[in-house]
Amino acid sequence: MNRLLVFLSGSLLCASLFCAIAICQDATPPQPEGPPPPGTAVTTMRFGPAVGHVRAVTGAPYCADEVFERVQTLADGTHITSPNRTIRQCRDSAGRTRREEPIAWGGPESITLIHIDDPVANVRYILDPQHKIAHRHPLRREEGEPTGAIAGSAAGQAGPRLIPGASETSFSRPAVRPGAKSDNPRPQTTSESLGKETIEGITASGRRMTTTYPVGSVGNDREFTTTHEYWTSSELHLEVLSKTVDPRFGEDTHKMVNISTSEPDPALFQVPEGYTVDDDDEFRVEWRMPPR
Repeated sequence: MNRLLVFLSGSLLCASLFCAIAICQDATPPQPEGPPPPGTAVTTMRFGPAVGHVRAVTGAPYCADEVFERVQTLADGTHITSPNRTIRQCRDSAGRTRREEPIAWGGPESITLIHIDDPVANVRYILDPQHKIAHRHPLRREEGEPTGAIAGSAAGQAGPRLIPGASETSFSRPAVRPGAKSDNPRPQTTSESLGKETIEGITASGRRMTTTYPVGSVGNDREFTTTHEYWTSSELHLEVLSKTVDPRFGEDTHKMVNISTSEPDPALFQVPEGYTVDDDDEFRVEWRMPPR
């Protein structure tokens, strides 16, 4: 009988210790994320406040996919086709715009930033869906501009400014002072109308620019030409197609596909629930690409 009591007491003591250990384990706070596994690439992109002004386009709603393509032809005739880059974009009747722009590929999911310009509230949001953060900046509108002005890009909006360290490069040709003589002959450009065509169900007007580079203008020993044609819709105030052919770089095509002129869902131009709003002028986006 005594042996039975000792056995039962010991069993109860072990069970109590087991429960205490289990409770302590459950109460242990989660450990911080450790270093990435070998082969994992960690990329950080820093952004600053957007530069420039935004020209609001009202009364012309749409949604479309903006596609960029490049085909390069080598001297031996080999063709190199770069992966297509697609940006989803929308605009409502009040002039609010949304761009879903991938900034990284190669993982299970592409990393995408979402740009929302709201000229009604004079605010811009850059959404980071990976970390559920909405980076908010004041929106600077251009006053006195005619409604529907096209500001260079198909979306007609300025994007965020990359902080030095990100890969963004621009080139410009030095200006020649009036009356100064240049040792190199200057390229000559001509322009011609291409009339009207229906592209993706949208009527667009086209124009072609042809530039001829004489021998020696850019160090070339033969004359060559480049062409740039673009098609714009006066209804949507949008460039729906452009194509540039340059023997030095290949053929670049920028086009709008899957165009819908219906009014977009208003939720597309709002910060989703569960996001934290950040008003810092500069911010960074970091992501990890698993080893292949």
